[in-house]
Amino acid sequence: MPRHKDHIFHRTLKKEWPKISHGEGIYLFDTEGKRYLDACAGVHVVSIGHGVKEIAEVMEELERVIKQEGSESISAFIAEPILGTSAAGVTPPQDYYPLIREICDRHNILMIVDEVVTGFGRTGRNFGIEHWDVVPDIMATGKGLSSGYTPIAATVVHEKIYNAIYRESISFVHGHTYGGNALSCATALAVQNHIQTHDLVSNCARMGDLMLEKLMPLQDLPIVGGIRGKGLLTGIEFVADKSTRAPFDLSKGVTSRIVDLALEKGVLVMPGAPGLVDGVEGDHIAISPPFTITESEVQHVVDVIQETIEEVSAQLCK
Repeated sequence: MPRHKDHIFHRTLKKEWPKISHGEGIYLFDTEGKRYLDACAGVHVVSIGHGVKEIAEVMEELERVIKQEGSESISAFIAEPILGTSAAGVTPPQDYYPLIREICDRHNILMIVDEVVTGFGRTGRNFGIEHWDVVPDIMATGKGLSSGYTPIAATVVHEKIYNAIYRESISFVHGHTYGGNALSCATALAVQNHIQTHDLVSNCARMGDLMLEKLMPLQDLPIVGGIRGKGLLTGIEFVADKSTRAPFDLSKGVTSRIVDLALEKGVLVMPGAPGLVDGVEGDHIAISPPFTITESEVQHVVDVIQETIEEVSAQLCK
């Protein structure tokens, strides 16, 4: 039987396998310059194509910062899985967090995710990071824990973090004045039991998909620059020029106009934080109703948002 110097278990033994040098889109290229259409997606794994520029840029930037600062001086990488009011509904591509996880592991850097907005079902999963099948080291949680019925937040850590703390000492000095408050804890537990009993995370996923589907036609409106999100955390961005994605001048007050007019029509939406584009300009809103919303209520929200955007657009174009 033939033996290979590479000592790899191949599916089929051949004298020589082509060596792939790089990939672009759905194509792979070997070291001899031959092109292959990757119709098996690297064993059903490649979803966004090979050689995606922004993924490479993320890896390069994080690696650059780690190299510049030294991994020994970096404690953690911190991120919101899906952005809230700072850039409503912006969702990284599918390879983003797995790459971040791999880089953090390689350099012994903690991965911390901010699940204050996305945690406890808001995106149609228990936690937003689950959309990427990645397990962080630490999660910060809040809002959805009690559904706003009582003030409460929690920090959730991986078992290895917990064990590392008590491996060094039997004491861990931490806490807050109202830490472990019995009333808040009981209220939060009742909320989580209600969510589970009524399968509200699943309903959030279904209604979120429906909301996004019904909002997508609004992309044809003249001032809508983008619609994005997961579950019931959806964002709509507004632009002055769709071809260049140039933002409106701050003096136009587009976000406020949208929010105020929708309020007059009986629908509350969240204004996005100012400065989406450059820290100063950039208009957007967030749509994030309760998990109990129904199909007819989703349609009502979409109808009002459409009417509102059309009216504000007409005012801006005068």
